[in-house]
Amino acid sequence: MAEIPITFAIPEHPDIFKPTAIRFSLLIVLDALALSVARERPELSSEYLRRVRASLTAYHGRTVPLPLGD
Repeated sequence: MAEIPITFAIPEHPDIFKPTAIRFSLLIVLDALALSVARERPELSSEYLRRVRASLTAYHGRTVPLPLGD
């Protein structure tokens, strides 16, 4: 449940295989929410990011620093 709803309306492109503005908009909203939560709980967020990095390292075997995401 949310105390403050986050709403927005962006028209969808008719071609379902084309990345559209709504998809990018949703990613921006999710990134902003994740950043807000991470800043409120930095110790917990650091641990979660450490676990993600360890999982990615175990998956692809590389130990050099890589950007998360791409």
